[in-house]
Amino acid sequence: MDAHEVVLSVQDLARHFPVRGAGLSREKPVVRALDGVSFDLRKGETLGVVGESGCGKSTLARTIVGLERPTSGRVLFRGTDVHRTSARQMPALRRQVQIVLQDPYASLNPRRTLRDALMQPFEIHRDLLPRAKRMARVQELVELVGLNPDHLDRYPFQFSGGQRQRIGIARALSVEPEVIVCDEPVSALDVSIQAQVVNLLQRLQAELGLAYVFIAHDLSVVRHISDRIAVMYLGRVAEIGSGHDVYASPAHPYTEALLSAVPVPDPARRGMAGRRLLAGDPPSPVDPPSGCRFRTRCWLATEACAAVEPLLGGVHPSTRAPHHVACHHPLTAPELVTSTKDF
Repeated sequence: MDAHEVVLSVQDLARHFPVRGAGLSREKPVVRALDGVSFDLRKGETLGVVGESGCGKSTLARTIVGLERPTSGRVLFRGTDVHRTSARQMPALRRQVQIVLQDPYASLNPRRTLRDALMQPFEIHRDLLPRAKRMARVQELVELVGLNPDHLDRYPFQFSGGQRQRIGIARALSVEPEVIVCDEPVSALDVSIQAQVVNLLQRLQAELGLAYVFIAHDLSVVRHISDRIAVMYLGRVAEIGSGHDVYASPAHPYTEALLSAVPVPDPARRGMAGRRLLAGDPPSPVDPPSGCRFRTRCWLATEACAAVEPLLGGVHPSTRAPHHVACHHPLTAPELVTSTKDF
């Protein structure tokens, strides 16, 4: 993997939704689902994205692939803005950034067979493959994701949840993308099936050189598959770094609290001193707190946290990847160098 070959760049991305039924007030309130998210994704890399429900993970996924338009900011695929491109360029650009959704059954037409589902991308992108070669490509995709070619005439209800997710992965692969956004792809599956799907994604990445944005709430799954991890809180990135650094030396109090919530299989280690439990629910994204958005739940908060919003800054050098945190009182660094580069 070329560590310097950036295939996807998210730059200060914001997505705000108007609040319905807000009355006749002059300033219409908005839900700040995303409020300034930035990161780079390199060829062959997996960036895991974690955070509580409502932190903006799924909105991020939908905005990256073009299902939502950003309020501000940019999503660049190899330097081209996916939201500001010509109609002629759009189909080719859309092919390069695909998505695998959380609910594989809802993403499939119940009236179309597996054969139809895998042929549909070629009907949309007709210049991708000659008609005479499409059926052979469908057969190849089915075998690539571990499905039985004899099941091409089955309907979605005739497949298990894990098989449906394999169909979703095959559909995403059909147009030969460089980036796949995986939005909670294993959250609806049993643990044993989760492992199979994750292993499949890793194998496909090694064979095809894919880059993933892997969104999940299960930190154990994210740790297993991710090269780097971005921790989101209330529409912003609180911490981003290599998987090893984020798990071994969390720099943000929120990250530490998330890791403390991971179930511990060893009974002797349960209830150990130092475990952090988050109090209350996240604040409303309509009216986030001033300064640091996590301060209302943070045990390290000071007056400075309410007055000044922290920017992502480097916390300590790493041979794996730069490690950045948006916190006035980081847990692992004596000095913080404010920066928005190299992450």
